[in-house]
Amino acid sequence: MVIRRLLVCFVFLMTGSVVLADSWSPISTVDVPTARAAHSAVFTRIDGTDQMIVWGGQDSPMVPFANTGARWKRSTNVWAATTTTNAPSGREGQPAVWTGHEMLVWGGDDGLNFLNTGGR
Repeated sequence: MVIRRLLVCFVFLMTGSVVLADSWSPISTVDVPTARAAHSAVFTRIDGTDQMIVWGGQDSPMVPFANTGARWKRSTNVWAATTTTNAPSGREGQPAVWTGHEMLVWGGDDGLNFLNTGGR
């Protein structure tokens, strides 16, 4: 009997998560970062809140590329700009990882050279 209860609970949880994941909701475009390609993005939980951080990339056909970004908070659907103080130089195609505490970016290119620098 214990096995049946566990199986029923598991099926219910799986069914519930599939239903929740099968819908779209718009993300605010107020204070959104500039349109860009080849940027980095991570989705994480900061201070108990789901958030997405977008940084860098090509936001115009001109060099230099963006060294800007923003953080989107899911619970409020609000964007807040990331600081540019001590930010890495603008770049595109840089990978990003979330360590559990901070976003790290490294490499990419600045439109002229491949880069061996980054920031957190």
